[in-house]
Amino acid sequence: MSAGDGATAGLRAIVDRAECFGFGYCAEALPAVFHLDAEGKSVATDVEVDRALLLRAADDCPRAAISLLPTAGRMPDAPSGEPTA
Repeated sequence: MSAGDGATAGLRAIVDRAECFGFGYCAEALPAVFHLDAEGKSVATDVEVDRALLLRAADDCPRAAISLLPTAGRMPDAPSGEPTA
């Protein structure tokens, strides 16, 4: 896993460091996943947290610098046994 990535509840948080201006709203909302590094940019860590909190932290980013992607090739809400795109 590279710096800026974090995973939880079937989702992986990816921080676009070019878009991140370091407002820190994500780190305030979800410090278990996000923190600001020495450059003042957000970094996501790989820990399990409440999915709703992760979704909110991503939605609250004023620069839309946080993307949430499914982990392990499965869509997070896909029923078991169904293929994903």
